[in-house]
Amino acid sequence: MGASGWNHVTEYLGDPESSLQALRRQVLASGDYLWDDENDYPAPRPASLAELDEIRRDDDFWEVGTHSVLDVDRVVPMGPDQEAAVQQLDPEDAELAFGTTTPTRETFELAELDVLPWGERWSGRYQVIYDGGRPTHIAFWGSSGD
Repeated sequence: MGASGWNHVTEYLGDPESSLQALRRQVLASGDYLWDDENDYPAPRPASLAELDEIRRDDDFWEVGTHSVLDVDRVVPMGPDQEAAVQQLDPEDAELAFGTTTPTRETFELAELDVLPWGERWSGRYQVIYDGGRPTHIAFWGSSGD
């Protein structure tokens, strides 16, 4: 099948980690992710992030994944890509893509996402989005699945 790209803009909840976990809960509740319901593979569809995270411990899960933000579970400092993690977009890349390190939602949405660094498969990036100089939203993007 190959990897799938995913991206979301969501409310900023004071820090990237809290925002990521809220987004993961939202996506899980929406059902907008890949899951083999017909065969309950690698397990029945999870009802909570705790159930999902338990399923993710099984190597079989990583044969396919969810092809969504559910395949990442934490925010890490900038540096080498880490599997199942997102990190902040490098400020130099933000400056190149948006003309600023504090983009507005409009600026972010007008940017070409395909020119932004996406990281390795099973990882992603995030960028805080501003309105009137204060953080209001956060964008997460990456690729996962196999």
